Amino acid sequence: MSRPPCIAIAFKKTAEADWVRPLRQYIIKVFQEDPDVYNSDCQLLQRMRQDMRGASADETGRDLIFRYYSHLETLEPRFRVNEQGVKVNFRWTDAFTGDSTQQHSLAFEKAGVLFNLAAAFAMHGASLFADSPSSEAELTTVHMAGIYFQVAADRFHYINENFLHAPSLDLQQETINVLNGIMMAQAQECALIKSRLEKKKDATLSKLAQQASLMYSNVFDNLKAIVETNQLPKGWLLLVETKLRYYQAMAQYHEARFDESKTRYGMSVARYSLAEQHAREAIKLVGQFTET
Repeated sequence: MSRPPCIAIAFKKTAEADWVRPLRQYIIKVFQEDPDVYNSDCQLLQRMRQDMRGASADETGRDLIFRYYSHLETLEPRFRVNEQGVKVNFRWTDAFTGDSTQQHSLAFEKAGVLFNLAAAFAMHGASLFADSPSSEAELTTVHMAGIYFQVAADRFHYINENFLHAPSLDLQQETINVLNGIMMAQAQECALIKSRLEKKKDATLSKLAQQASLMYSNVFDNLKAIVETNQLPKGWLLLVETKLRYYQAMAQYHEARFDESKTRYGMSVARYSLAEQHAREAIKLVGQFTET
């Protein structure tokens, strides 16, 4: 089944950072213990960060990112990772502007890692969504894409709720809200496409399409407000508006079929007309992609 593409989120990039020396110094100063006893643990954390830096968007890559994040969670209660404690130079690059920021805060490191975990799920979901295998396999891939988009949305929501005072534009609340909204809208889109593949009734498909169009409408409004200031890709705005019109058309089309099945022919004709109008608007927007 031919379908419009989904938005994938790029990874934040991070420079190398040395965990070993600051941890050893902290162990001597605060715990007054021999740091050599913990050398293997320090080296393990260092290797995990290196693995996280080179992770891809597949299952193995997500496991590497999550493993490192989990160890940061374990580390946090025992070690003060900041400028006065375990002083590690964390440098992360904004996913959209390319600007780099350096801090010694563990919260800053965790936010960057969690952003990349969300991005990995988003990229994998978008890749699955773009595949067009046989109808039976397509049902599975669309379903899995929807799950990955939901997980990505959940990770972005967690960032928004737990990491304040963002030092870069990609971690600011407005940006994360938009990324969360995009992921939720794409998850709803997957639910709709899966239901169409399952040949669900028109009344059900109409409701799912209406929900998808409403979610893309909210994303469009929020994205339009920050696309310039937060330097997000302008092509996203065009794609989101196209999908908004596309699913408005689909909602009216399936509602028209439902009305027709109930012999409400006047209402059916009016809805077919609305569906055509929205479809024409979507086609017009598609024509602008070659210009952007």
